[in-house]
Amino acid sequence: MPFRGYIEGTAQPTHRRVTTCQRCVRDKDTDQVGIRIRYLTFFEMLGNFSFGDYYKRESMLWGWEFLTQVMKFPVERLWGTVYEKDDEGVAIWEREIGMPGQRVVPLGMDNNWWGPLAEVGACGPCAEFYYDLGPELGCGRAGCKPGCECDRFLEIWNMVFTEFYRNADGSFSPLASKNIDTGMGLERTALCAQDKPTVYAIDVFTPLVEAVASMASRREEPERAKVHTAVVADHARAYTMMIADGMLPGNEGRGYVLRRFMRRAMVAGRRLGIEKPFLAELPPLVADALCDFYPQLKPALDHIVRACRLEEERFREVLETGWNALREEIDHCRRNGERAVSAEVAFRLHDTYGFPIELTQEMAAEEGLGVDEAGFARAMEGQRARSRQATVVTALGEKGYGDFLQRHGKTEFVGYESLAAEARILAVFREGEPTERATEGEVDIVLDRTPFYAEAGGQVGDTGLLTGSEGQARVTGAFYGAEALVVHRCALDRGSLRPGEQVTACVDEARRQAIRRAHTATHLLHHALHQVLGKHAVQSGSLVEPDLLRFDFSHQQAVSAEQLRQIEALVNGRVREDAPVSVRRASLQQAKAEGAMALFGEKYGEVVRVVEVGGFSQELCGGTHLSRTGEIGLFHIVGQESVGAGLRRVAAVTGQAAMEAVWQAEDTIDRIAKAVGAGSREEGAAKVEALLAALKDAQQEVARCRERLAGMLAAQLVERAETVDGVQVIVEAVPASEKAVLAELCDAVGSHSKEAVVLLAAADAEEVALACKVSQATAKRGLSAGDLVREAAQALGGKGGGKPTFARGRGTEAAKVNEVLRQMRERIRQGLAGRT
Repeated sequence: MPFRGYIEGTAQPTHRRVTTCQRCVRDKDTDQVGIRIRYLTFFEMLGNFSFGDYYKRESMLWGWEFLTQVMKFPVERLWGTVYEKDDEGVAIWEREIGMPGQRVVPLGMDNNWWGPLAEVGACGPCAEFYYDLGPELGCGRAGCKPGCECDRFLEIWNMVFTEFYRNADGSFSPLASKNIDTGMGLERTALCAQDKPTVYAIDVFTPLVEAVASMASRREEPERAKVHTAVVADHARAYTMMIADGMLPGNEGRGYVLRRFMRRAMVAGRRLGIEKPFLAELPPLVADALCDFYPQLKPALDHIVRACRLEEERFREVLETGWNALREEIDHCRRNGERAVSAEVAFRLHDTYGFPIELTQEMAAEEGLGVDEAGFARAMEGQRARSRQATVVTALGEKGYGDFLQRHGKTEFVGYESLAAEARILAVFREGEPTERATEGEVDIVLDRTPFYAEAGGQVGDTGLLTGSEGQARVTGAFYGAEALVVHRCALDRGSLRPGEQVTACVDEARRQAIRRAHTATHLLHHALHQVLGKHAVQSGSLVEPDLLRFDFSHQQAVSAEQLRQIEALVNGRVREDAPVSVRRASLQQAKAEGAMALFGEKYGEVVRVVEVGGFSQELCGGTHLSRTGEIGLFHIVGQESVGAGLRRVAAVTGQAAMEAVWQAEDTIDRIAKAVGAGSREEGAAKVEALLAALKDAQQEVARCRERLAGMLAAQLVERAETVDGVQVIVEAVPASEKAVLAELCDAVGSHSKEAVVLLAAADAEEVALACKVSQATAKRGLSAGDLVREAAQALGGKGGGKPTFARGRGTEAAKVNEVLRQMRERIRQGLAGRT
């Protein structure tokens, strides 16, 4: 958290008292949204903080005053909780606030203790305000009170009294000062103030809920409809705010969380009967409700709407792919007499295709099948356990460094001013464990001061040498073992190094300069993207290596070749200007007010480093930079790609690497010209264009030949048609080569008559494809293409279906094709004869 240093005493706060309103996203209880009255994925958290100023008594008394005198909540509906060993807290509740003892609930560490339970860090007991929503929402037990899992008692305000530090051995030490850290849920408080039955009924939700309800077409049981409506409304707020803050749907990290919210909203909308794309219709309503406090929403709406449309289109395609996989499993179940979709398939649909389990359950139920929910739950828990284990391993790797930081303080970084420094070794670690001497192999070394830049903000760490009186080590990288603690990854070249020894730390200057070129170029590139593509093209990630950069940014489509050329030209124009690059320090508030760009997801302190290039680019950045843009030499874009929905990546090189990239491109063009027998590059381009045109003509001729052959086959099939009661009936097997165009062939044959039934099959070694067309007039007589294909596919060991006028299916028993078609021909005859 941004205030951690203030609470733990490693940084000095500029203000002892702070209040905040923080927008938050939470995905822990996503499955409870709409079911429980209190859970949201996006919410606003109000906070007040004291860093060594007021403490427990004032916090509790002032909180009581605010709720009862300002908010005017009925006293009799307020309850309090306290850590069970906090006698002082109990006394404040009962003696000073006057809360009746039966409404003061002592709870254990699981409920009323804030802070890390398995790692180092600040922590302390809590006291909480609860609001009684009424017995009708309770569990009915006589002892129901705060801490119960029912919906009667709503926690609205948590006051954390951070006065301890949990050490690596599990013991507690007192912090230098006692602090207050509180959190009040705005929406929960509004629920109580507006006297609503659920958080989804408060004023900021009303327009969303009404809009979703107006789009719904399926008449569900009212309580289930309320749940699905709440899911869509809640998730719309979440995905709108996340996209506005620079996130886009993806497969990892926060992008995956965003994608999950959007897809859950789509599925909930589907279950309400919303057939059309609808995600993009809701962000304007969110913006209307919240723009007074979040003015960035309105200007970002076009970008948000585009991202919603793209993700919805993408998921509809995934939905189709997942549906086909589920159909295969359903067919398998039917062939083998199984009554439930396996947990393995349900989990694969969820994990691979993003198929929510609810959708799998719904589709299986339509076929009379269940889902192995217990097995799916075990598979999900296994995934969570693996994730937790990875987190624990990471935490254990950082635990020793965190404890070390607490004892020794942060590393002094001198690398902005100098590339060499005298330093003292504070510790040597081998495989995470401290050691008294490094003599060989790979070790991690912590210094009291360093010129080595630790990997951060996308910029790779420095390399170089550590030289002592008894040995020397190559620094192969530098990283942060804990906040502000630089760790040097080293390989011993000779001798030994030990804690307490003085060493000379020297950065590889040529490599650092190449990194500077690439990093300063990223700032120029960011500026150029805004100029060519628009302000929505904000950075979402980067990698800065020697003379190489990768830059990720928000954009909904591929950048055209002309746009890339404009971007490259703008950057090189700034390089030729040889504009000055300056660095200054300012307060975060002042820097933002002056137009400096802050990147989403980055943590900034009260004082920030502002890198200004010329008079056209200002960014908050802790990286290393050139003194003038001319030192970049040359900037050259070597490629672009998509790295997620609405997310593009540009790769570029600078300096000597840029020259080499240009030479390599020229060599490639020369080889192509030689391969096509051209005497120059220009002639080579013309010859390649001519060859491609000839190839296109040949492909078109092949397509025309296929059309003629299909037309001839269609004519032959029509000639063999049987007329039954005025209806042309064509039930035939066609060559396997027509499998890919079976539907088109079926349509062509059926178009020869106003009343027709066409059922075609194409079989190869793997499967039988089926297609059926029934004319509108014949369908009105009661003959359905969907029924015919379903019956034929089942007889062939497969599945199929569709509309009354057109349907498709598949089977696996090719040897039965002729017999099944004979049966279907007779079935159609009888059907027509019986409906004359």
